[in-house]
Amino acid sequence: MQKHTKQYFCETSQAVEVAYQEHPLRPAFFTVKQFARRNPAFTESALWNIRFKSKPRFCSKGPVETNGAESVFVTVGRKVLVDEQAFFEWVKAQNGAAA
Repeated sequence: MQKHTKQYFCETSQAVEVAYQEHPLRPAFFTVKQFARRNPAFTESALWNIRFKSKPRFCSKGPVETNGAESVFVTVGRKVLVDEQAFFEWVKAQNGAAA
């Protein structure tokens, strides 16, 4: 078995970085159920609630402001997908952190 030196790992990681600069990562889209399984801090119910509140709506007192998560959810036909990167950027923005 071959022992790899620290230099070998540095060269390998540099080669991987160069390769991925040419091929950006694809956005990760998940169904609500898949996203909830992947990120157990957010239940399916919570995600559906966030989606509901991301659309403009009216109550008896007039219009209700949205929560700003409209860019997090993508609808393809009847399927609702969650953009993972956009979701976590939205979460950070809700806490007052810089996105």
